[in-house]
Amino acid sequence: MSGEEPSMSDQRDESNVIVPEATASRVSRRTVVKAGAGAGIAAAGVGGFVLGARRGGGRASAAGGANRTRQLRQARQAANVLVAGWEQDVGTLDPAKTICGHEARVVSQYASTLWGLEGGNTEMAGMLAESWEGSADGLTWTVKLKPNLTFQDGTAVDAAAVKWSFDRFLDANHPFYDPPYNLLSYYLGGPDLPNGIATVEVVDPLSLKFTLKTPDPIFETYMSVQYAAIVSPTAVEAMGNAAFGEKPVCAGPFQVSSWEKGVRIVLDRYDGYYGEKAKIDQLVIRPIVENAARLTALQEGEVDFIVAMSPEFIPVIESDPNLQLLQAPGYHIWWIALNVHVPPLDNQKVRQALNYAVDKQAIVDTILQGAATLSNGPI
Repeated sequence: MSGEEPSMSDQRDESNVIVPEATASRVSRRTVVKAGAGAGIAAAGVGGFVLGARRGGGRASAAGGANRTRQLRQARQAANVLVAGWEQDVGTLDPAKTICGHEARVVSQYASTLWGLEGGNTEMAGMLAESWEGSADGLTWTVKLKPNLTFQDGTAVDAAAVKWSFDRFLDANHPFYDPPYNLLSYYLGGPDLPNGIATVEVVDPLSLKFTLKTPDPIFETYMSVQYAAIVSPTAVEAMGNAAFGEKPVCAGPFQVSSWEKGVRIVLDRYDGYYGEKAKIDQLVIRPIVENAARLTALQEGEVDFIVAMSPEFIPVIESDPNLQLLQAPGYHIWWIALNVHVPPLDNQKVRQALNYAVDKQAIVDTILQGAATLSNGPI
């Protein structure tokens, strides 16, 4: 069986970014938005790469086509709008219910976790939390929130709201408990699971205590996943789970304005954001499933950058003078799991032989076009 781990791992592939040359200095991973894992549009941790076109560029050979491409981009620049071509549409916008990397990448634009990764740094940075500390036995964590935080509906991000947000998936008796919670439960537990969080207690208006069912050495990392983003209790209670999944209210740098399924997600800058404000007024995410169609949309000026292109397109992109490729490491793993309970894979020597027989570097160099590095761990 083969597949992709959707978040943290020891494997790094290259997250490649191409942006319009005219905006490369102002539309970067750290300047578009400063929030969540891989701060900015090209969130590290999900693999793939992001592409953008230079000013005036485009595949159109006719002067009319080139002019149209330029006009489209100039109009968006004047309106301070950025349009992204995503690899597919999301299934939901409720952070707790998302499951795929492409969804988590969207969530990071409008929602915030208590802490997480920022930019290319691998050290945890405070998001909604000012500080957090684990006990010596690893069973409890004390968290202090930053003061004066608000959700996008103006309500307070306080300890009671954070507890409500966690209880929503930890407590089967919570009025808005709505399983399955997919990867969120995998990382942080649930009412019927032996691992994860046992209880969340309010200590004071800005402090909480998390008690775990068992010590977890990577609890801090699990809390940084976008699925654990804090949501507005007021909004969920007013809208209900289903409606909240279409227009969530959280505490990120953008807020969801509209979601036209299969067409676009429109995110407007949230000026009440606690951190550095987004450099653009609006981010529009367009799902374009086919790789070639996504690249064409970029070259013809329909979008400003695209994500998650297949590595086979790297030579095409690098040969296009109108495209600029920026590279940064991502956290993402490609794996093959063997069923060790059936012959001949139950024989350790056979498994070792298969491992030695696979030229992994050749896969990286040819199939992945150099957009990966070999894993240095057991997976």
